[in-house]
Amino acid sequence: MFSPQSASWSVSTDWRTGRHTHEIAQPLSDAWTPPVAAGVIPKRPLTVGEILDCSVRLMRTSPAVNFGLPVIVSTLLALLAGAIGAAFLWLTFDYLNTLSENDYATSGAFVIVQTVAAMASFVFLTIIQFFAGIAATSGRDAFDGKKVPLSLAWKRARGRRWALAGFTVALLGGFIVSACAFFAPSIVLSLMVNEIAGVLAIVVGGALWGVLSAFFLVKFAFVGPLITYERLSVKDAVKRSWKLTNQGFWRILGELALGYFLSSQVVQIIVTPLVILVPIIMAILTIATGFGTAAFESVVLAMFSLFFIALSIAVAGLMYGYWSALVVVVFFDQKIRLEGFDLVMLREAEDEIRARTRNEGESVTKDEWLTIPQEAT
Repeated sequence: MFSPQSASWSVSTDWRTGRHTHEIAQPLSDAWTPPVAAGVIPKRPLTVGEILDCSVRLMRTSPAVNFGLPVIVSTLLALLAGAIGAAFLWLTFDYLNTLSENDYATSGAFVIVQTVAAMASFVFLTIIQFFAGIAATSGRDAFDGKKVPLSLAWKRARGRRWALAGFTVALLGGFIVSACAFFAPSIVLSLMVNEIAGVLAIVVGGALWGVLSAFFLVKFAFVGPLITYERLSVKDAVKRSWKLTNQGFWRILGELALGYFLSSQVVQIIVTPLVILVPIIMAILTIATGFGTAAFESVVLAMFSLFFIALSIAVAGLMYGYWSALVVVVFFDQKIRLEGFDLVMLREAEDEIRARTRNEGESVTKDEWLTIPQEAT
């Protein structure tokens, strides 16, 4: 006699023991569920152009997370840098005044300042780790077309924020120490040998430091998102980020470097007209009003300074926001390529649709769904 229990399709195999077990097949649901909605970021491997575009989309989807938080942090850093700079000038004013009387010393100081500024702009890329870690959960929701406010993203990082901040500070300190180690020989050679040897040492040391810094920035690029999204410890996040970037290292380096370069050029194109026009407008207003007193000139100079401080903070927030969104998009793209994370996201979205239909009674037929205008994403 044929029995349902002996049918081959009701038999499952435990591959650990090799035993066969019979299962009662669950009846299929007759209810039709709509397909998974397209999100802001496609659930598939992305091309380079799509990664750059999706980073902008992620910023537009969650502007408070990807722009508001970087602006807040940039403002605090600007206040801290201003306080440190004012204290430095106050302590070394007499020395700098004496130094300015020597042309050779002034030229050397200028080279040192330019070198330190270039190092600082490169080193401060490590702060992206913190922003990318906070934005990781909102980046995951962007695949489903959901918007995440800053309060929710900050709440989701509860319990991992100190680890994220600690790793960011440790990485920043590591780059500063390595920079000092690579550039210290140039100072010694300049003092002990001659200026030419010092310049050569700066060039060679700077090139080596830049290459090593780029390598470690890529290898540690996903630590921030891993700390918050996968809730890993700092040690495990570093190991997993190193493993994720073993495959496709040059592709990841190219995507991040291209995103950094293009975004910098776009911001420069936007900011340059403002930098040129604002001083001209202020000078015209000064001449037109006829107020040539020292007090009025001081007011104009103060307004001019405040404008550029606000512009610098806005530009820093915009750049940090885009770069952190870029890291998040590249992170999930790598998980899709290596771990099939797109299938995981599709399954989670389907389960959410079924749960909503079952719990809230939101059932819709296929014909009814086809008549609903779908939003273009």
